[in-house]
Amino acid sequence: MHVYKEKSLQQAATTWMKRHWDYRELTSDEEAIGDRMDSIGWLKDELIAIEVKPVVHGGMVYHREDRGSSLEAKVACTLADLYTGVRGRQLDVIREHWSQLAPLSIGILAGSYSAQGLESLKSMLTSRAEEWHFNYRIIEWTGSEAIERATYDQARPPADLAWNDVAVPKLVGRSKRSTKTLEQVHAEAFKLGVNELFDACIGEAESAGFKVQPRPTGLKMTKARPDGTRGLLALFLDRSDPQNGINLGIDAAGFALAPGELPERQAPRAGFLNSNRYLRTSSEIAELFEALAR
Repeated sequence: MHVYKEKSLQQAATTWMKRHWDYRELTSDEEAIGDRMDSIGWLKDELIAIEVKPVVHGGMVYHREDRGSSLEAKVACTLADLYTGVRGRQLDVIREHWSQLAPLSIGILAGSYSAQGLESLKSMLTSRAEEWHFNYRIIEWTGSEAIERATYDQARPPADLAWNDVAVPKLVGRSKRSTKTLEQVHAEAFKLGVNELFDACIGEAESAGFKVQPRPTGLKMTKARPDGTRGLLALFLDRSDPQNGINLGIDAAGFALAPGELPERQAPRAGFLNSNRYLRTSSEIAELFEALAR
């Protein structure tokens, strides 16, 4: 199973969709600067908000209170903010084109789906579509074409409610998982085969003046800034592997980093940080911390 980089997958798939499906993109978040969804546009007569993932597996579909990121939470956050009038770059674009006479469509676009991931995703979206009044499309990019794995078009506007009265919860993880020691987290990195990158990240972070702390799923690295705020990085071992490297969440806006200053290889989003990148070599890790120090 080939795992595509999120940015290249999005570019290839949306280019194909524009040519073959008449997809008319209104805005996108290819650079992963923190928008809710990855692409907003018209697919024929449907206004659709698309979330892109290199791969979808069962563990990333449903919301859990001890996990900060899930597809269910992503959909809920987008719809809740849209319905209640929250302002934002993508939300304002959607409102400019959304007549409210038809529900918004949600698209999930991935390079591949595990069997459990696809079934869980269809079940979750179908259930939530009825409650939250949206349609959906599950799309797979094969490398040469986009194919629809599932669709739902039965949603209707709420009959007896205004849109801002539709009850969509904010699914935010709140429960703390059990704490781990740095030695325990390092042991997990060793089992995953990324312990050398893990050690390099700790070394560069400490040399750059970051405070390094273990997290249930990796590391948290913080550094005081001149304005009194704290810059934050997070290493996600549960999203890391030897092939791609370590998944590092970067508060790019907080560090005032432009997209071009970030490592090139985008990683699946995790947590609440606005940019995730794969780092596969110790030199890439060193270059990142040099950029953070500028």
